[in-house]
Amino acid sequence: MRSAILNKTLSLIEQYHLCGEVLEIGALDDGHSARQVFTQPRFEYHNLDISESDVPNTIIGDITDCRNIEKESFDVVFCADVLEHVNRPWLAAKEISRILKPKGYALVFTLWSWRYHPLPIDYWRFSPECLKFLFSEIECVEADFDMSSRREDIRGFWPNKRDYVPIDTLGGWRENWAVYFIGRKRR
Repeated sequence: MRSAILNKTLSLIEQYHLCGEVLEIGALDDGHSARQVFTQPRFEYHNLDISESDVPNTIIGDITDCRNIEKESFDVVFCADVLEHVNRPWLAAKEISRILKPKGYALVFTLWSWRYHPLPIDYWRFSPECLKFLFSEIECVEADFDMSSRREDIRGFWPNKRDYVPIDTLGGWRENWAVYFIGRKRR
């Protein structure tokens, strides 16, 4: 997990007094999960992924259609660096709203400008306004850009180099802008 996301999440946990059942969407693996942030006894952590994972308490499912998760099941839904890989993010937003308990929080972090990184596919980029639109069923508490990684040359981060972009005249891709949306379910 990017340090900016980690720091922002820790701040939000304290600011909004978050606790309870938390669902992370697509943790990838235990080393990259937010499990170290959402610890017991304050949280009961779960992960939703499309395939088996080494992350404890993983539920196998697709966030665009996860009928195996009951309505209003989670106090917090955490989604970091996932929406750009979801083929129908509007359905993911609808499902996140559906599985949030009343007064529950959605913490969504994704990308505005970032290198191409197919894991397995790289579909989208989002503005804060787009996230507000996608999550219109949830009251927006905060949505903005995060430029904490701007100008970092981080191409070729993965061992398989599937995130490689060609070198430009400045030596690489450096326009790394992330975005986030913090929302609270009404009712």
